Amino acid sequence: MASIVDLGNGKYRIFISNGFRADGKPNRATKTIEASSLRAAKKIAFELECEFQKKPAQINSRVTFAEFARIFDERHLSKLGPNSQECDRRWIYKRLIPYFGAIRITKLSTKHIADYFNELKVERTRLDGLDKDLSLGTIFNIFKLLRNMLNRAVDWGYISVNPCSALSDDDRPKKIYAKPEIWQSNEMKRFFDALFALKNNHTNTKHQLFCYLSLLDGCRRGEHIALTWNDVDFEAKCIRINKGAYEKDRKTMVKDTKTFTSNRTIYIDDRVVELFKRHKRYQDRWLFEHQLTNPEGYVFLKAVTDRVEMPSLGAFYSWLRSFLRKHDIKHVGIHGFRRMAATYALSNKVPLDVVKNMLGHTNIATTNIYLRTLQDSQREGTAVVSNAYDKLINNEEK
Repeated sequence: MASIVDLGNGKYRIFISNGFRADGKPNRATKTIEASSLRAAKKIAFELECEFQKKPAQINSRVTFAEFARIFDERHLSKLGPNSQECDRRWIYKRLIPYFGAIRITKLSTKHIADYFNELKVERTRLDGLDKDLSLGTIFNIFKLLRNMLNRAVDWGYISVNPCSALSDDDRPKKIYAKPEIWQSNEMKRFFDALFALKNNHTNTKHQLFCYLSLLDGCRRGEHIALTWNDVDFEAKCIRINKGAYEKDRKTMVKDTKTFTSNRTIYIDDRVVELFKRHKRYQDRWLFEHQLTNPEGYVFLKAVTDRVEMPSLGAFYSWLRSFLRKHDIKHVGIHGFRRMAATYALSNKVPLDVVKNMLGHTNIATTNIYLRTLQDSQREGTAVVSNAYDKLINNEEK
């Protein structure tokens, strides 16, 4: 609102206030005008106030990007799921802050951002020690996170414009995701042959169960790791998915499922039932021998002998990578089992909406992202269409 002070001799000082800036100081302006009367001065003050409210606050904040990142963490990241928090924090504190941290957020320019992502696209350096380039999909996700952070900075009044908005098409990271491969039918058979040829013991049974179950039901690895024996119904041949696992401070924890639709009942086959029962016998014997108890009743446990712990999210991935190398089978990660479960189900005439519910997706569009092509099904599809065309052609010839 505006206030007026009569300075005399037809001069007036106008004070206009519009809330507070991000640095906590009043967002205000002053101007000295000349007017023939107080009434005329009020009219001018009203016009100035309307114009002032249209402008973004002139921020004089000394907040650095690193300081804002911590504010973003507290105000926004803390509301996300644990796995999303972990991923975003890793990128913020290991990638964005080391580069932008000392820059005042009001001084962060489009050029700063363009330079960073152009360097990242050239260097493609990973931080996890794996011997391969950082993917373009990951680079886009880092850009998306930075853009979201700066959108919040605009919403919260720290800056007036998001510098990401002015990036040129050449400088803006593209939404490019490499489609991970799946196993074709012959490769899947080789995997099953090797998996079920393993010696019958506790460790091998656990891995047989986890892998085959993942290929059958398409559940998330965290949903499987969080399974308890109460979730397994041997008589009805089903499991109940109602929670998931995540990691915090290198410890595996349990949370609610990702979305409401993730709570679901999954039906299993006789092979899974037998693997569950065999695994339970081995687990009970192991607990007895080491004088341990499993009060939460977790199906999958870490192989430590002085306490009971859930395995890490990466435990089965490490075993799988070694197993595939040993048997010279093309690498597919644990999450790839989820894609293959969806693809094989759909290729065998399972309706798309059933596959959607099996995966625990909210909408079919998400399910479509998971689907790949089986060459055998593609050949069959071509044959079906060809037969249909043959009938039309033959009918026309007659």
